Amino acid sequence: PKYGTPKDCTTGILEDSKELQAIIKKDWKKLEQLNKKQHD
Repeated sequence: PKYGTPKDCTTGILEDSKELQAIIKKDWKKLEQLNKKQHD
């Protein structure tokens, strides 16, 4: 599944990528908010 990753990046393939890690950290709060909205 894709969670807020760029369209050309699929979760799992670039898990070790520093760039992807930075993207995840940058958008983590945003992802958490989206997840909370989905669960509500």
